[in-house]
Amino acid sequence: MLAELTNANIPFISVPLPSSADDHQLKNAIYYKRKNLALLIEEKDLNDKLFYLIKDIYENKKIIDKIIRTQKQYSDKNVYKNINLVLKEIINEKN
Repeated sequence: MLAELTNANIPFISVPLPSSADDHQLKNAIYYKRKNLALLIEEKDLNDKLFYLIKDIYENKKIIDKIIRTQKQYSDKNVYKNINLVLKEIINEKN
């Protein structure tokens, strides 16, 4: 889901489940945050930090603008067209 949001240039705040297998959600969220593709708050910090993060975003629109600019560098504008072409090839092979 993170890749899809990034590809669609939709800024997001990751809140990974602490119970995920091998903490993979946190690892993914950290990756996206380090690449400046998203924001991150761990579930244990929601009560203390979410309000302030939203306040910072509201007061400084550049936070979201920077994420969107970075996401655009990573997005594949032809991804859905490419998926459609691959699906058509698969269907044609079966017929």
